[in-house]
Amino acid sequence: MHPVFSSHSSFEAHIVSHMLEDNGIETAVHGEYSENNGYHSPAGAIVTLCVLDKRKIQKAKDLINDHQENDSETIPTEQNEKTKYVGLVILCFGFLLSLAIVNKHGILVQVWRGFFD
Repeated sequence: MHPVFSSHSSFEAHIVSHMLEDNGIETAVHGEYSENNGYHSPAGAIVTLCVLDKRKIQKAKDLINDHQENDSETIPTEQNEKTKYVGLVILCFGFLLSLAIVNKHGILVQVWRGFFD
């Protein structure tokens, strides 16, 4: 086995592993353990992805490099700004909804009167 990729995230290692296997390269992930059918690695652990066939190491490295270059370009900064605003709208809506629920039970009115009585 020949290491070609390492990460602190077993999820990332499996994504890369599946990408390589989709391109005909057999892989094995090392340095993780399975817990309740989920993959978790201890804090600070490094998960290593190995290629089984020595002749496919360079092809695997090229595919990984292409994947990493394309992955960094997939989310434009404009999308990040939109995500911030959507999160803020959801937060405000949740706050107003919780006030409405509290007010329905008269708790808000009691607290309000407590301040001004």
